[in-house]
Amino acid sequence: DKTICVQVGRISKQKGCDFILQSFYQFQKTQPDSLLIFVGDGEERNNLQQQINNLKLEEKTLITGFASTKEVALYYNAANLVLVGSHMEGWSIAMVEALAWGKNIVSTNVSGANEMISQGENGYIVNSRNTELFAKKMSDALKLPATNECSIKKSKVYSLSTLKPDIEKHWTFKINE
Repeated sequence: DKTICVQVGRISKQKGCDFILQSFYQFQKTQPDSLLIFVGDGEERNNLQQQINNLKLEEKTLITGFASTKEVALYYNAANLVLVGSHMEGWSIAMVEALAWGKNIVSTNVSGANEMISQGENGYIVNSRNTELFAKKMSDALKLPATNECSIKKSKVYSLSTLKPDIEKHWTFKINE
């Protein structure tokens, strides 16, 4: 009976948890039956909890702390939206996992986002760190299919079963040269 938004990963400045929280604050004004779950732990947990308290979002926000693989899977399964607010990413494992679960993603413009998110099909990429715009795209993403075939299709590109052939396409090894 609630709209569940999750961010999976380390609670750190780099991951933009404060940005996600501020965006959620805007989002829940139009989606009052919503819940934000930070799946993970990290050095910024106490600061994030203080921000949650300051915004009076204690009843609408949860920080899980360290979660097992099984627990993370349960949170993805329950999610209506997966959020990525990072300032920078090498390659977002959380996005790949969200794709595999068929979830819609709203993300800042970090490395890999353009390959994993098709604007308006399985989520949105927000180019600025504007919390109101990010919140609007969260609302827009809820209008996309709940189990998104676009996400599932994109996840197959990153499957372990295709990893070796994909690498071999780009690398050739010549023995005894």
